[in-house]
Amino acid sequence: MALHAYVCNDDWQKPWGTAMRAINKGDAMNFINRGLIAAAIPMLFVALPANAQDSSIYVQCPTETELHNAPEIPGEIKCGHLVAGDGMVTMADDAYVNDDATVGGKKTYIFSFAELPAGGPAPNSPGYGGWVMEQGMLAANAPAPTIEVDEDDELFLSLTNVGMAMRPDL
Repeated sequence: MALHAYVCNDDWQKPWGTAMRAINKGDAMNFINRGLIAAAIPMLFVALPANAQDSSIYVQCPTETELHNAPEIPGEIKCGHLVAGDGMVTMADDAYVNDDATVGGKKTYIFSFAELPAGGPAPNSPGYGGWVMEQGMLAANAPAPTIEVDEDDELFLSLTNVGMAMRPDL
């Protein structure tokens, strides 16, 4: 049986040959770091889908305020929720022939506001954000919704940008 001497430096070799050289701690860390970077770079180019159902939309609608904290005070607290986005509107041009051969106004792309329809989930409930996004897409109106308030009323208006389905580049 042969005895082997080991040298304690970065270049020591095991008795069975130079192919099984020990890697020092610095080389191991560089190897791991390079591996992590190589794995992370492709992740930069992966687009994760945005899910409208996960939207967080908070609607502010207090039951009382500093100005309206007693029943004898005139005025009301009014709350509203509008969405901002894109849509199509029909112009008042009766002589225009549409793509589907119907006669009527010309369809024009707009960016505007819309009121949310009644009957949806309660504001600030778990499904409310997704419902707002679904109802608000391509719902723009021209003219925009009218907001009616009386003197001494307090208006709390929530505005949600639902994005532009037809022009996502904007």
